[in-house]
Amino acid sequence: SEQTNKHLYLFEVLVKNIDINRNLLNDYEKDLVIKNPIRVRIIFSDFYDVEIDEVKDCKSIHLPEPEQVKCHSKMSRTATKEKNGKEKPKQPKQKQKVPEEMMYVKKTSLHSQKAGFSCLFPMEPMEMLEKLKTSSLYFLIFSNMGEDEAKKIIGQAKVDVRKNFIDSVQYASATGEFPTTANLTTSCKIENVFKEVSGRIEVYVRLSCFGKFIMSMFNMLYNERNPANKKTDEEEKKAETTS
Repeated sequence: SEQTNKHLYLFEVLVKNIDINRNLLNDYEKDLVIKNPIRVRIIFSDFYDVEIDEVKDCKSIHLPEPEQVKCHSKMSRTATKEKNGKEKPKQPKQKQKVPEEMMYVKKTSLHSQKAGFSCLFPMEPMEMLEKLKTSSLYFLIFSNMGEDEAKKIIGQAKVDVRKNFIDSVQYASATGEFPTTANLTTSCKIENVFKEVSGRIEVYVRLSCFGKFIMSMFNMLYNERNPANKKTDEEEKKAETTS
């Protein structure tokens, strides 16, 4: 069937740090950046367009290291002392509900932040290679002004992920079974609409290729749970051999 031609990929992006150049902002813009949440929109080809949101009061949000990135935030508890000197756990504030495709941002300084997300998806290797050859990874950084106001664009950064990732996809396609991983850690400039450098962004990107074997296992388990589909696949194979 069509699904058996697809490989399984895990695409992970971690925005490790964003530094905004204050000298390129006027007083009004500086005030906006300080008082309003910063958002990052990650754009990759025509199938990936995700926004990473910021929670202004995010003291209890902990972001894992790159190798531990997941699609949700971890809440941490801080300890406070009682009157008798003993420590007691402080009750956390109401937890924020995090969509699976987003992770909350934690500012590391006045104009810096951390955030990440991951995506697991099936795709044919040839289609994946075409997307990698023709697309770069874009990061659009803007200040979230609220629902009733326009967004303030701070700038855009472009990251070329083609070289390492193309090699990894090609190798995974050749072996067919064994997973391969390509990593990229880079710091690149953020340019505003006037092509001026308005800051820098540091990102960690990882693409894991699990090959055809994993998809075959998923299909086998799916067919075992759905006998009707299994019969259809067997009929397709029989038709291919007799044609």
